[in-house]
Amino acid sequence: MKETYQLFVGTYSRPIRFGTGEILEGRGKGIHRYTFDAKTGTLYESTAPAPAENPSYLALSFDKQYLYAVNELKEYKSKAGGAVSAYRIESDGGLRFLNQRPTGGAAPCYVGLDRERRCLTVANFTGGSVCSYPLCADGSLGKKGVIIRHYGHGADPVRQSAPHPHAAVWAPDGKYVIVADLGTDDLTVYRVDRENRVLCADAVHSFFVGSRMGPRACVFDQRGERCYVLCEISSAVMTFSYMDGRLEFLQAVPSVAEPGGVPNSGADLHLAPDGRFLYVSNRGQDSITVFSVQADGTLQLVQALGCGGRTPRNFALDPTGGWVLVGNQDSDSIAVFKRDVQSGRLALENKAFAPTPVSLLFRA
Repeated sequence: MKETYQLFVGTYSRPIRFGTGEILEGRGKGIHRYTFDAKTGTLYESTAPAPAENPSYLALSFDKQYLYAVNELKEYKSKAGGAVSAYRIESDGGLRFLNQRPTGGAAPCYVGLDRERRCLTVANFTGGSVCSYPLCADGSLGKKGVIIRHYGHGADPVRQSAPHPHAAVWAPDGKYVIVADLGTDDLTVYRVDRENRVLCADAVHSFFVGSRMGPRACVFDQRGERCYVLCEISSAVMTFSYMDGRLEFLQAVPSVAEPGGVPNSGADLHLAPDGRFLYVSNRGQDSITVFSVQADGTLQLVQALGCGGRTPRNFALDPTGGWVLVGNQDSDSIAVFKRDVQSGRLALENKAFAPTPVSLLFRA
């Protein structure tokens, strides 16, 4: 088995104001590229970063040939809104810029695409909208995008005064996209217009997750039968069954081991390759929580441990499944955890420097 892998790291490269009002001075240089040794757990920056403005979330095409990044900006080309950029991955692992399009809303924070590389989706956090673009044969972004605006607000007057879509995740069936809106406490399902390769504007289904929950991120199991949703405001992980664009609630558990302690915001979640364990990052408590996935898809707490830094954001399991790498935004580091594939438990092995890391993406 191959022992070294390429890791792309999205960073904040300029100042950014978050929904909490906090202003962060980005220290990154764009999309940084690292080499990870899965035998030793060693991580090092291999080449100069590809310049980019606040590439805070990354997505890789399923053929591993193209990379897409949101540019989390409040203004793009003198107009309110952010952007999304397309890159081709060269034979040496470098990134060749293809093109860039506006997202039609400020602070885009998520980008995703279907398995066939036909359509791309973006969530505009402060812009209160979802954007989709057709993808061209050469991997570039098409011209005719669609913007779907959200309306309403939640119960929290500070965090939920307006819609805040935080993720636009493709269901494994390729027919629907689920949008987690932190501002309205909704999971909204949109159908994909396969002919025009964009989202249909009319929602198929909307699920209210509960007041002051703040759904932020979600992930599907490999069979597409379960959807796990992390709520930022309430620090809860919700489990849903999924079938043909419909969600049915099954369970909600705290994303932290000690709810009600240190103020916390849920950040990210990922399933292990075999689907037996779910991992969650928590900001505030600065922890990683490990859950085992039961036969019915519900979760049971296995472990909670420190994240190896401050303010864990996105994290990634390496292609072997034996390691978990966590981007710690406020301590400029990536923590490397050894993963026991049988028990799911983690142990901190080492750390590597990375300036304001917010998105980690392995290229297997």
